[in-house]
Parts: sequence; structure tokens; C-alpha cells
Amino acid sequence: MDAITELLRARALADHKARIPIDRLDAEHRRHLVRAINNVLSTELALFTYAQIIDGLPTGDVAWEVRSPLLQGEHPLATEHEELCPGAMEKAREVCPKWDTEMLRFSPQVLNAYQKTAPGSKLFATRLIEMVAVAIHEFGVLLYQLDFCVHKGGREAVDAIAKWKETSKPELYSWMTDEEWCPPDPICTVFHSIHYLDHDIYPQGVADVVAIGQRTGFSAASLSLSVGQRNATATTPITATQTHQISTSLPPELKSQ
Repeated sequence: MDAITELLRARALADHKARIPIDRLDAEHRRHLVRAINNVLSTELALFTYAQIIDGLPTGDVAWEVRSPLLQGEHPLATEHEELCPGAMEKAREVCPKWDTEMLRFSPQVLNAYQKTAPGSKLFATRLIEMVAVAIHEFGVLLYQLDFCVHKGGREAVDAIAKWKETSKPELYSWMTDEEWCPPDPICTVFHSIHYLDHDIYPQGVADVVAIGQRTGFSAASLSLSVGQRNATATTPITATQTHQISTSLPPELKSQ
């Protein structure tokens, strides 16, 4: 198993190193992409999502929406982090507008597929959303690596919650005997999606797990709508699995001809 893990990580690292910068795009495709990224980053949905990474912990409702079987029972996230800590949202509002798109790197296949599409076509809009999804992932990675951690109590308090382990058998497992039940070990981060936990394979490690986890806050519908309207806001409470109506329509150049 270790050999397979090492092989997969080596391949992931090779693909990661092969990424190419945004300046490989022509001026028109680059302009549309930069505008779309800025539009998404200006939404309340993006600010709230990234503010959780800046905080150091997701809010309880969001964590519970995307929880894995390892986040259950009496986990303290359910009651001890119902809202963002002071300063998290303010820091997100400060950082997001300063995001430098020149730092972005894309898979050659993804970037070239976008470059080949005709602006205004349906395929162009689809490829644009794909590029924006990569960008918001990379921004999540960067925020995690910067380790702002404005959570009250600091890193020690965050680690205490992240490393929490069940000490008594939850009612969910009442059918098991005490001898049969074994509490699961904490996972690498409370920011996660149940299907993407292999931090020992991903090229950016736990940062990739965090970024994938926070990306679940962006539905395909919200991305497709938000790329066309700056400073739009969500019209429903923000949770990780809801579709968020961020704007009312795509701009003319993104609509299918």
C-alpha cells in the first residue's frame, strides 16, 4: 500500500509541476477569466467560505452539512463554533480583493481546452466555470497555507477541536457492544469532503483537502451565475450543500449563441 501511495503522489506532484501560467491565454480569454474570478471573489458566499479558513474552523452548521462519519456524536464543532470569530470576515474582505491572478497555474489540458473555445458559446461558458473552479481551489490552498487562524483561543483552541475524539459510544452505535465499538481517530482537518481525504497523495497535502472541502460551498449553479455579475449576494442562508442564487443571468458574451 505504501508503494501505491508513493506512486500516486509522485504522479500528482508531476502533474502539479507541469501546470502553466495564465499568461498563456490570449488577451480576450484572459480578460474574461480574470473578470469571472473577481466576480466570484466579490460575493458574500466566497467571503463567508474563505473567512472560515481564515478563522481556522468552519462554522458548526457548515461542518455538519458536509460531515464524514468521523465528524459525529458530541463533536464540539456542533455547539462551540456556531458563528465566525471576530475578525475573520473582515480579513476575508481585506484579502479577497488583493488576490493576484498572475499567481495562478492551470493544467495544460484545462487551460488549452478553455483557450480553444469561442467566447459567447455554451462550451466557452462551461470551460470558463471549470477554470474559475480551479482558481477558487488555489485561493483556498493559499489561505490555508498563510495560517491566519484568527479563531479566539488561537491555534491551540483550533487543534483541540480538530483533534477531538469520541470518548463514549454514540447512540448511533447502540447496537454494538462496548468491546466492538472503537472510536474513529480524528481526520487530518475538519475542513473536508468525505470523498477527498488522501492528503498523503495530493500535491499540496492537507491544504488540498481543505480547499476541496471549502469548494463544496460553491455549487455549479452559483458559479455559472456569479461569473457574470460583480458584487452579487446570495439570496438564501449559506450552507455547504445549498444552491446559491448569486445573480440573475449570465452576461451576453457567456450565453449560448
